[in-house]
This record gives sequence, structure tokens and C-alpha cells, in this order.
Amino acid sequence: MVITLNIHHLFKYPVETVLKTYLNKHESSDSNVEKVETISSSQEDEMTCLKRRKTLSNYFPHFFRRLEILKRDTVTVEEEIWTQPSARRYWIRSKDTTWENAVIAHLVYLSEYEENPKWSLWEQDTVVDLSSFGVFGVVLELYLKRQLNTGMKNELRSLEKLAYYQ
Repeated sequence: MVITLNIHHLFKYPVETVLKTYLNKHESSDSNVEKVETISSSQEDEMTCLKRRKTLSNYFPHFFRRLEILKRDTVTVEEEIWTQPSARRYWIRSKDTTWENAVIAHLVYLSEYEENPKWSLWEQDTVVDLSSFGVFGVVLELYLKRQLNTGMKNELRSLEKLAYYQ
């Protein structure tokens, strides 16, 4: 089974402020990010790509960590941030690379809101496919669907608060 989640959010802040807030949000106290390292940065024409690796606290509760495959304290997420500042468009693509045959991935498109250029539109698509975990994968997918739905809303609220102080 494959789970997909889509969320759209309107920030009353410019896209540059929202992106800057996102890039620095791991420094906030409510973050489960333990470490962020830049892997590479490149520029081609008007596009820039920043690749980062994040180490996060394991987001599965201890109950699920009874499974051997989930017994770990941290998970690793690789992220690509593509920017096109001249058009005020940004893409954030991230994928959990902890488990080889599992897919937990996010794609965010951040752009200027058409009706008000001082605002930003955040469009996020998330895909979860843990079918490689067998029958238990379905249970994990359903759990993650609920957690990600809540987590994405909380993350956007947190970004709103942090953007206010930028």
C-alpha cells in the first residue's frame, strides 16, 4: 500500500523569508533534528542546488522499535533544495535514506502567491511506501499517515511562528 499526503499552506510572508526560516528551523528548540551537514552546493545558470544530510531522532515510538529493522536511535534524511531566486521559486526534495527498500519522501514547491507577491504558497506532497516491511508495513504506513498529517501541520505552524521573528 502506498500512502500519499498533500498539503497547501499560505504564508503571509515573502518566499525568501519562508525559505530562510525553513533552512534554519533545525536550530529551534522544538526540532527533532540532531545534526545537519551540507553535502554539496552547485549552481547552473539561474538554478542553485544545496544538498544536505539530516540526522533526526527516530520518529517511530518505542513500541514499534521492537522490530529489529526499526531498532535505531536516529534516522537519516537527504535533502535537495533547488532555488531559482530570479523567479522566486524554490523546491525542496527530501527522502529518508535509513531503510534501503522503504520510501518516505517529501516534495515541497514554494512560490510567490499570485494574488499577493508579499505572500508565499507552500505545496507539499508526501509519499510513504513501507511494503518492503511485509504485513507490518501496512500498520506502519497507517501510523505514519496519521503522524505525518499532524506533523506537517505542526511544522507549518512552527514555520509561521519562526518566520514572524525573521
